[in-house]
Amino acid sequence: MRTMKKEEEFFLNRIREISENSYLKNKYTFTGFLSEPEINRLSQEMKKRKHISYELFGGYVHSERKMAKFGSVEEVGYEQEFPIVCIHIMPLKKKFAKELSHRDFLGSFMSLGIERSTLGDIIVAEKEGYLFCMDSISEFILENLKRIGNTYIKCERTQYNEKKELWDDTEIEIRVTSERIDAVLSKVFCLSRKKSLECFQNNNIYVNSYLCQKSSYILKDNDIVSARGYGKFMYKGFINETKKNKKIIKIKKYL
Repeated sequence: MRTMKKEEEFFLNRIREISENSYLKNKYTFTGFLSEPEINRLSQEMKKRKHISYELFGGYVHSERKMAKFGSVEEVGYEQEFPIVCIHIMPLKKKFAKELSHRDFLGSFMSLGIERSTLGDIIVAEKEGYLFCMDSISEFILENLKRIGNTYIKCERTQYNEKKELWDDTEIEIRVTSERIDAVLSKVFCLSRKKSLECFQNNNIYVNSYLCQKSSYILKDNDIVSARGYGKFMYKGFINETKKNKKIIKIKKYL
């Protein structure tokens, strides 16, 4: 517990340092890629520092890991893009390549001694993948990443547009007692009321990358709900109500 508190305090001190540096020197500053818990801590801290502008981005619209950029055009006088690069990773011989998992990709990056904070989302698509990373580490990856597991690969920079394959094309209709997040969560992942409550108690539920501790939160159209250990879905809205007062809603599941 002490170690966790020290790590959290170190993280918050770093956020204060980076954000104040932007404000005092009138320039853009960036964090590394942040996890959902870190994004939540950052948002809580920045509520105390409302004089400093910031935004979050991870390379594509629905990214999970994001970088924070402190500063704005109004304050700095010019725009500066996030230093994020997308790398397309492909097997040299796709026909003979094995299916690769997220763990396979991450393990290969870690074996090169790359810090996790320099890496964003890893999107696995069949036998290939897309990595979002900081520009400062991209050349190292392009030059040194030769294998994912036992599969020999090639890498190239690419422009990435969020693909529909990330989300199930079919919008699923389900019946729930209400549009409360706990009711929808239980239905989507077939959780008991007790299990659903434990998810909130253990800080495992995020809405649009921000920690959600209110099980009574009413979902809004296009909210993205991430339940650690279970998966992710997008709430697509209310459709109708049944004669027994059940609500029919639409969701999309993350593949």
